[in-house]
Amino acid sequence: MIQTYRLAHPKYAQDISGYGSFLVPGRWNFKGVRILYTSENSSLALLEYLAHTEGLKRRLPYQLITLQVPGDSVKEYTTTELGPGWKENILQTREIGTAWLESGSSLLLKVPSVINDDNINILVNPVHPHFEHVKILNTKEITFDPRL
Repeated sequence: MIQTYRLAHPKYAQDISGYGSFLVPGRWNFKGVRILYTSENSSLALLEYLAHTEGLKRRLPYQLITLQVPGDSVKEYTTTELGPGWKENILQTREIGTAWLESGSSLLLKVPSVINDDNINILVNPVHPHFEHVKILNTKEITFDPRL
């Protein structure tokens, strides 16, 4: 088992269904496809959140969610495999992520963070048969330092 991290509004802290990504496309999915975005550490989860929000939204108290996920069903893409320009080519990453989800080949997909490709985001497939073993270990309220 491994631990992964994500930030969420308190209203959605217990929702790990991937419903939000079903409604809104992301870096690794098209709209209409469920995926759960997590990070390898809490600092990257915070950085990813900050990259996708602005201003006053950052001042709300949020929940840092620690998940326990099985680590025996993993696929990984490296920056080398993604090729040059992958950060700018959101269509490419959406196609890769959506194809992975639809294949059901693994529960987890490790991908480099666009923000800092020395770090890994861990995508979780909520319709994979092993998803039943994904558990929320902890939720913790966090507030943001005003300097951010």
